[in-house]
Amino acid sequence: MEILNDKNYWVNSGSSYLVELVLPGWMINDIAQSGDNTPAVQEHAKSEVVQKGFEKYSDEEIRKVYDEVCYVDNNPEATRQEMIEYCLWDACWSAVDAEKLEEGEL
Repeated sequence: MEILNDKNYWVNSGSSYLVELVLPGWMINDIAQSGDNTPAVQEHAKSEVVQKGFEKYSDEEIRKVYDEVCYVDNNPEATRQEMIEYCLWDACWSAVDAEKLEEGEL
């Protein structure tokens, strides 16, 4: 799917448990790249838009999503920030794989 850079989109991570947030298309494109995208994930996970998007979720809620989407490399000692990074990565790739995305407002 083509993510348009000048629009904002609702994205989510997880399926049984969800975290939902609105991200700009350019950020989704920057993270959802083949190869090592760790630097982009770490940088964007610290941004105001991502931090604000995760504010409404408790550590326990984020842990539920993290445990679900990170079942292979799950780290039981992961910090909130590390879980946010993984959920952000998952949400961006889920958006790229989606058949349709809904536009949202930041």
